[in-house]
Amino acid sequence: MVSKIFIQFYLKRIPVREAYSGTNQGILVSTAICSIHASAEAVRFSLLFMDYKEKRWKILIPILLGVLWNVLLRIGFMDRCLHMLSCRRWKPNNSSKFLRESGYPMGYPRFGAIIAILLVKCCFRLEVTWHEPLVLVSFMVFLAEFFEDSLSYALRWLKVNLSPMAEFATDQEVELNARKTLSGTSSNVLPTFSQPATTIRTARWQARTIQDFKYGPTAFGILPGWAHLMPAMLSQFHTILALAMLSVESESGQSHFGLVWWRLLDPRC
Repeated sequence: MVSKIFIQFYLKRIPVREAYSGTNQGILVSTAICSIHASAEAVRFSLLFMDYKEKRWKILIPILLGVLWNVLLRIGFMDRCLHMLSCRRWKPNNSSKFLRESGYPMGYPRFGAIIAILLVKCCFRLEVTWHEPLVLVSFMVFLAEFFEDSLSYALRWLKVNLSPMAEFATDQEVELNARKTLSGTSSNVLPTFSQPATTIRTARWQARTIQDFKYGPTAFGILPGWAHLMPAMLSQFHTILALAMLSVESESGQSHFGLVWWRLLDPRC
């Protein structure tokens, strides 16, 4: 969906691209993908605390299954399944490949929120023990994340790749897409100055540009360090928000996360 919006409102519009010439607008796609992935990791991590009240060690099941799922995803197994189930109509694009790559750095920002909460508790001289859910679950998830990244990187170093072969758009496919675009705009109202008539030459250029953006010939580049700020901030925000809404009790009956801010400011709560 992120790629589709970017293609519709930026990539296909020549005046917009000319207005932002000299800037890397494509970085917005990478930042959005990283933000979505990091926030999803944060919420998935927070949901583990809901199952920690009873049968605590059973939370290892979703943790280990998550490791297995993500490893299979990174080596392209899921892409291969979708490719086969769709009878080769679906193929991984640069956005889905970048989503797999973002799994390496975007699984760790959520732990920054845990460190912040522990520091706040220490500042208010609240007891922090090894056996409380905030510490124990976070430690287990951190080990799982580290093991997942290490295993994925080892398989990558061994060149284990189950993803379908890259298939770039041929000239015939570009021409077909251009004709479809041209036939779709021919039934619209008369063009205005903000929406000029689409010629066959423009339609071909748009079709080729879209195909190159989605499937090649080059993949997305490396996301700069400063562009990681927004995904990391959103991930930590969602972690703290989810933990504040949950209520996980210890054996003594004290709430660790429910109304976390009020409990810090007023022990009677």
